Amino acid sequence: MGRAPAVDVALVATLALALLFDIKWRKIPNWLTYSSVILGLGLQWIFVGKAGIYGGLAGAITGFSLMFVMWRLGWMGAGDVKLLTAVGAMTYPTFVIYTGIYAILVSGAIALVSMVVTRRVGETFKNMRLVFSKESLGTTSWAIPYAVPIGIGVALAQFLPRWF
Repeated sequence: MGRAPAVDVALVATLALALLFDIKWRKIPNWLTYSSVILGLGLQWIFVGKAGIYGGLAGAITGFSLMFVMWRLGWMGAGDVKLLTAVGAMTYPTFVIYTGIYAILVSGAIALVSMVVTRRVGETFKNMRLVFSKESLGTTSWAIPYAVPIGIGVALAQFLPRWF
């Protein structure tokens, strides 16, 4: 299923605003994510028709499902989950799966570079046991504004070849 240029413009605008808010204030506002889901579904309906609505709904559900577990584990914020939901509403399930996979890989690369640059490799490995436990990581943990990996994931999903 193809996308209309208007959908791509809406997607880029949503990601640009999400990046701004997430980097500057560490929060992606609900008004942005909810309105982007509605806009994405509306544009899908206008430009693709009934199949666009179904594809957008399936993409939104897929995007939400990919990130929901990570949010429940405390690995990311709810705004990140809603942002990938909006990406799914503007695209389709396969695209959002690629975006999610690339975003996870990009965030891992950012985390590795951060560990090396801040010289916290040893400390990070000592704390790895806490990832799946109920213990707190404390105030020294560093979080990635996840709109960055999602934005990069969208770009990679758009321009790299598909393998499934």
